[in-house]
Amino acid sequence: MAKTHQALPFTTERKYRRFPLQLPVHVTIVGRGFKQELEAFSQNVSVGGLLLEIASPVPDQSYVSFVMKVNDRRLANPVTISGTGKVVRVEEGEDHANFRIAVACERPLTHIHHLAAAS
Repeated sequence: MAKTHQALPFTTERKYRRFPLQLPVHVTIVGRGFKQELEAFSQNVSVGGLLLEIASPVPDQSYVSFVMKVNDRRLANPVTISGTGKVVRVEEGEDHANFRIAVACERPLTHIHHLAAAS
């Protein structure tokens, strides 16, 4: 009698918790011989990276810098979160008009827990 193998469900373990923060983000893309500045919105943010929705496609594996400014009445002072990272995934958005880019941060976004708690 032959044994059958059931496929195990595919799961992706995340290293850091994602926070569903939709914030305006200023993005600078640096490539070989070019620099481009774009505006985007975060879809989610974690200590290790962020998912952005952006109007223009961005080359995969590009290096980016980003700045998010948050001015919320629940915060004592405005908060600026900035960082640098690498684009690790590019996909067409659900509306087929925008793109989603996943950015892996070079350094952890250590202040994100405080910001997520206030939102």
